[in-house]
Amino acid sequence: MPTKTTADAFFTLQQQTAKAKEEISDEIAAALGFDWGDENCPAIDIRFDYYDCSFELDGVQNDFALTRSQWKGIAEIGFDRCWLNHIDGSESYYYMDSRCNNEPRVSRKNLQHKIIGTPMALPN
Repeated sequence: MPTKTTADAFFTLQQQTAKAKEEISDEIAAALGFDWGDENCPAIDIRFDYYDCSFELDGVQNDFALTRSQWKGIAEIGFDRCWLNHIDGSESYYYMDSRCNNEPRVSRKNLQHKIIGTPMALPN
């Protein structure tokens, strides 16, 4: 029986990570009511930020915003923050606000990373 090399272990981990990313991407899509293969999907890609345990949706339509119901689905999976990177270059940041009984909040930043308006509660 051949000895497993460090390279073998590395590539096995990469395959397992890719499978886990695909599975969690599908869970997120289900929580949001998305179908990644649908041409009308409001986002084109998803990325994960390990440093703060968040995810980012890329290529999001400018007028798209998460609803409270969608955010609830995201929270049930275990995320407490996410970013929507809109086509126009602005970003929407969704998070649980510990100062407000962990109510979900959203703030939007423009291209210069200046907050547009004030952080607000999510619509129902």
